[in-house]
Amino acid sequence: MSPLANIIRLFLKVWVITVALETLTLFAVAFLWLREERRRWSVGLLLFCGIACSSATLPYLNLVLPLYIRSSYALFHIVGETLVILAETVFYRFVLQLNWPRALALSAVCNAVSATVGLLFFG
Repeated sequence: MSPLANIIRLFLKVWVITVALETLTLFAVAFLWLREERRRWSVGLLLFCGIACSSATLPYLNLVLPLYIRSSYALFHIVGETLVILAETVFYRFVLQLNWPRALALSAVCNAVSATVGLLFFG
């Protein structure tokens, strides 16, 4: 298999895992912590948010950012996750109509789960 095919295969694997983890976390947070807001959201909207957020940010995190930050894996993770959390916060703020602190908390929790699992399984 070519190197490009391996990269694409690995990216798709990471994408599926990330979408699944962040979407499940989004549903859990919506049902456990954001009960008042949850009444305004459909299952379809939550599915859309889980898939769209990961799909929009993961390519930049895994394919673009490494071109600019090569010096330190820790720096890469700190910068990358911070940018992803901020981008997804804006998305949640406007699509789910959450206030800024709740949107930030939701984004941080979803990304903490996927980043932790990613570090445990992919190193």
